[in-house]
Amino acid sequence: MKSSKGILVISYFFPPLLGSQAIQAGRMLRFLPELGWQVHVLAGGIAPPYRSDTTLLEFLPGEVTVQRIKTINLDPFFFFLPFLRFLPDPQVGWLWPARKGASRIPFQPDVILSLSSPFTGHLAALSISRNLSLPWAAAFSDPWTNSPYVPNSPVSKVISSSWERKVLSQADLLIFPADSLRDFVLSGYPPEWNRKSVVIPHSFDPAETGAEERTPPPPPPWVITCAQNFYGPRTPIPLIHLMESFYRTRSPGASEIRVQLIGRLEEKYRVMIQEAFPGGEMAYLGEVEHGRAVELLRKSHAILLTDPPFSVSAPFFPAKIPECLAMARPIFGLTPPEGTAGNILRRHGACVVSPEDETKVGVFEKFLLQVQEGGAPVPHFPEELHSRAVGRLLSSTLETLL
Repeated sequence: MKSSKGILVISYFFPPLLGSQAIQAGRMLRFLPELGWQVHVLAGGIAPPYRSDTTLLEFLPGEVTVQRIKTINLDPFFFFLPFLRFLPDPQVGWLWPARKGASRIPFQPDVILSLSSPFTGHLAALSISRNLSLPWAAAFSDPWTNSPYVPNSPVSKVISSSWERKVLSQADLLIFPADSLRDFVLSGYPPEWNRKSVVIPHSFDPAETGAEERTPPPPPPWVITCAQNFYGPRTPIPLIHLMESFYRTRSPGASEIRVQLIGRLEEKYRVMIQEAFPGGEMAYLGEVEHGRAVELLRKSHAILLTDPPFSVSAPFFPAKIPECLAMARPIFGLTPPEGTAGNILRRHGACVVSPEDETKVGVFEKFLLQVQEGGAPVPHFPEELHSRAVGRLLSSTLETLL
């Protein structure tokens, strides 16, 4: 389709960078060109400490052009003034180069879309939208100033709160992946800001890894895969405790079960897993390329997702959920049932139990028995979480700003 609309996207993380924010940004924009959009992305450079995965580029159409902009290294300042690292985030050194880079856009855009995190992208968009006199949509995957994952100091919280208010007030449109996150972020702000907000969920395109083709589970031994990053309050400790209790109480002669973790994990938790499971009943496989992660999920008998207690995880919609739902494997969610993740998983047929529930070991044992007997429910992958459907929703939403 001939492009008749132009969009400037400001997203520090973008393929081939490997990480949930980069992957979701690619999925969000993937189908815009076939809907008549010319897409240009201002993105951060590809350099350590960030890992890249060039296979992620295979699913981006050629009409999506990417302008890589290097970040000013502020590490010396962070060393002497640590609180600067969270004003608003460690990528703040990208703010000024991104503003300057907007003057080299190869076409005249009609609208601006900024994606976070990092929130530096929203500050860049705030300035660029003013300079170009363009409507602007700001998309939030996570809370900003009230996030339990960001260790704000009193000083940085005051300053970031001021920036957050400015972004929320001046953006023409606010985008959130779930109602719960929208309510959490906009709580305490004027009601009219809610009226300029929409929900556009995280998504997955099964064509990425052939997941459109349903494959039967492999033969035993039984393997359960947990593919997610652990950081801040999201730790593997609830999962470690669950598996320790399971192995301690299970009956002799029971079928062998192995849990494998892939993704980002601090060294102290790797050591904890090795010490708790010297026989390899639970093992950490490291960070792997995206395609390899999906392959491991598809070759598993079941998938496991875990979250912190409700007070921490309540509003978050983990970007991994649509991907896991598309794998056609039973899912066990060690997450608060009343939280956003728990609600989504239960609604589509997954087994969910809170990490604080005293019956969780029994629930897990029952789930495993169903998996082994072939009777565990296989969650449904909903059409509204397909990247194509999300692309159509994003396109029609942005058109309201033109």
